[in-house]
Parts: sequence; structure tokens; C-alpha cells
Amino acid sequence: MVEQRSDPTAHTLDHHGWPTTKSGYRLDIVIGMGNFGIVWRAECLEGMHSGQTVAIKILDCGKFEDSSMADLRRESAIMNISRHRNIVCEHVAFVHANFLWIVMQIVDAGACTDIMAITKAQSGTSGIQDEAIIATILRETMHGLRYLHQNDKIHRDIKAGNILMNMNGEVLLADFGVSAQMKKGIKQNTVCGSPCWMAPEVMQEQGHDTSADIWSLGITMIELALGEAPLFQYPPMKVIRMILDQSPPTLPSRGWSDEFKALVNACLKKDPRERPSIDALLI
Repeated sequence: MVEQRSDPTAHTLDHHGWPTTKSGYRLDIVIGMGNFGIVWRAECLEGMHSGQTVAIKILDCGKFEDSSMADLRRESAIMNISRHRNIVCEHVAFVHANFLWIVMQIVDAGACTDIMAITKAQSGTSGIQDEAIIATILRETMHGLRYLHQNDKIHRDIKAGNILMNMNGEVLLADFGVSAQMKKGIKQNTVCGSPCWMAPEVMQEQGHDTSADIWSLGITMIELALGEAPLFQYPPMKVIRMILDQSPPTLPSRGWSDEFKALVNACLKKDPRERPSIDALLI
């Protein structure tokens, strides 16, 4: 009688064929650092994706408070269900020895902030000087954002540091740790995001919806053009007071087209009802 041997890797693969154990990957080099863990470039060693390069975020679960773990679960859930060419995709997540491994699509050129930093070091210029390049980045970012908004999700942390690019020039939105799922007719009240990019209504806990992302997108436009967000040099509490008390920031009058300045001004309306939708911006 022939002994039936089961596939030793069968229980270590998810239904998409990605390994769910540490042994299924070989870590290569560190490509990112955070407060709770690191991001590695790695190679998949098992299953149908063997040989593929991925990014793996390894997080120490013991360092997370309950609220932080909730944010992490939210981020993982949004990445896992999002299937769009402009949104970073999560392949699989699993726990090994109290560490959470999140296996993701590799985005090998880094964030726009990294690219601008390299350019500044090489040429001494701040920001992206070519409007066509900025327009291309914004268009692709907006497509990803439209996908989220159409699925009733708010990103809530749009900024150059969360816009990634790969070596093919593809643009992807990342970092969904403070994202939220909208319910029809109900606004969000949580104060979250990065102060320099945060919409006024978020700071005031007035209730906010997807239009808060439009404000953040307007600030990101200025960041891409100038190399840094308005008010970046001030401490967070002062930034919040200044955003609430002062007129919205604008692009400098010289060096940028009227169309670009008009786009920024349309996004940076203090009254969220006056901001265009993501569909209107794409037009």
C-alpha cells in the first residue's frame, strides 16, 4: 500500500498562495523604520509566488496599546480589501512570536518625500520644479483617492510621505492607519492625521467626511511644489491655532501656472462644502 504524503506547505499558504509563516520568506535589507517596527525588502520562498520580491512590515505587538492595535487592524483591513493600481496592496498578514508580519507589495522608489530629499541633496532645489511631474503624481494619487471615496472610505493622512512610487514611475497611496469607513449620513469626529495637513473641521471636531481629504490634498500640492508643507517649522499646537485663525495657504504668485494655483485654492476652502469632489478635481 502506497503511503499518502500530504503537501508540507499546504497549511502554510493562504488562499491566494502567500506563505503565512516566517520560513516562507527571506529578509533582505531594511527599507523603512517606525516607532513600533521596521519594513524589510524580502523574497517569497514558497508557494505560487516563490521568487517574488515583497515588502514586509514587522511590528512588535507588545508595544501597541489597545487603540494602536485597533488602528493597525483598520490599516490591514483596508489594504487587504483594496484592489486598485494606485493603492498599496497587502498580500497576507500573520503573527510570529508576538510579532505581526504584514506582507505587502514592494514599492521600490520610496515616498515622494524621499525622492524630493535626494533631489535637494543633489541639486540644492526644494520641491519638484516641473509642473508636469507634479500633475502626474497628483492625477495618480487622485485615482487612488477616488477609489477610496467611492467605497466610502476616508484616508485622513494624505501627504507626500504617504504617496509612494516604484521604479516604473507608478504612484501608490499608502498608510491607512487612521483611515475610516464612512456610514451613510454619519460624519467622523475623531481628531487624527498630521497637523500641517489636517483640515480645519477635523481639528474642531465638527464632524468631517471625504472633503477632509481634499484639504489635505491641497496642502500636499504645495508640499510637492515647495518641498515642505506650510507651517512645518512650528510645533503641532501652534500649527493648529494658525490653521484655524489664518487664511488658507497658497502657492507663491511667481513660478507656478494660474491653473495650478487655482487647483490649490479650490482644495483649500475652510468651508468643506465649498471644496470640489475628487471627481471634479480629476476633470
